[in-house]
Amino acid sequence: MKVWKTALLLVAVLVAAAVILGPGWLENWNTQRAEEAKQYQRQGEQYGRTVDTQQCMDTALNNLQGCVGNTCTINQGVFLKACLTVATPNPVLCEGIPPFRNKMLDKEKEWARYFCTDKGIVHDGCRFLLRRQQSFCAGGVPADTVAEGSDTDQP
Repeated sequence: MKVWKTALLLVAVLVAAAVILGPGWLENWNTQRAEEAKQYQRQGEQYGRTVDTQQCMDTALNNLQGCVGNTCTINQGVFLKACLTVATPNPVLCEGIPPFRNKMLDKEKEWARYFCTDKGIVHDGCRFLLRRQQSFCAGGVPADTVAEGSDTDQP
């Protein structure tokens, strides 16, 4: 019975907070997030013009140190994507990288986990950045996607 009362109280508090804060709070938060994302994109592009793609990856991974929360991870992902787009290509970046897939296989999950552990990166964002790396190395095309228009019935 006590659990139900606690759950009911929690719901009441959340509803009250939503009413008090109102829809303006969410709108302000979204605006703030969009501005922050633009800032990280600009930083990534600016940095990427002076380095190669491997340095973009190394910097984004290093920036995870001391990073707190999902917002920080997302910001580093925005930075990395922007950086990789303009940086000088370095073939080392894609050496030994498993194929990018919509749904990771167990061996690919294991690769990401061990990569992060071996580098001493305990932040969950490490695996997110590795997914960005995989996508970049695959040209953004997942290996498990069937190419459209590949009907065998067509001449």
